[in-house]
Amino acid sequence: MSLTRDYYVLASYAVPPRMLDFARDVLHAARKTNDDCLMTVASIIARNEPILIRQFASRADLNRWNDSLIGRINDCREAGVECEKLAREEELEQDDFDSWVAESEEVVDVATEFYAAFSYPTPADLGKLIELLEDAERPADKEDDDWTQTNATAPTQSIGLWNVCLKICESWPSVVHSDVFLIPERNRANRGLSCTPRSIQTNAQSSRGEPLGA
Repeated sequence: MSLTRDYYVLASYAVPPRMLDFARDVLHAARKTNDDCLMTVASIIARNEPILIRQFASRADLNRWNDSLIGRINDCREAGVECEKLAREEELEQDDFDSWVAESEEVVDVATEFYAAFSYPTPADLGKLIELLEDAERPADKEDDDWTQTNATAPTQSIGLWNVCLKICESWPSVVHSDVFLIPERNRANRGLSCTPRSIQTNAQSSRGEPLGA
């Protein structure tokens, strides 16, 4: 489709403009793919070779495509409104949001080509759907939020644990050993404690009048 569009853009600079010799083959290949592909290719070619499209697609085909687009645009708009509501309530799932965006963008692309090429009024819901897509924001991952909230409380819990450890050191210095507590450097000077766990134990014994090395 993009190659067909680009060809006609470049061909318009030629004098006289050149037609796509295999345009009919492109249309037949698109028909075998799906309706969206066929509608898009037919719209691109119709703007440059309208007589060929009249031979390929009947008025009944065009009416059917128009009705299909109107219905899909309306469905996507309603789904977008529902996504907005769920997002405000923080209940919108990422998978649901992604599915709506993918379907809506596809419909918008096809409809934009179709209504630019054929004499059908553009549905009002198409503009509303485009606005919904422009304003839409993908919801945050709930697992990431849970991780952030859990880790945000960790520093406070660690500080509280240190305070408990320091109070134990003040009350019962004889139980302080190297494999139990390690007091931070910033607190040692205020506590009268040396820098190594072994000297902590030695100072505790001295305060009770016990011989060193007991």
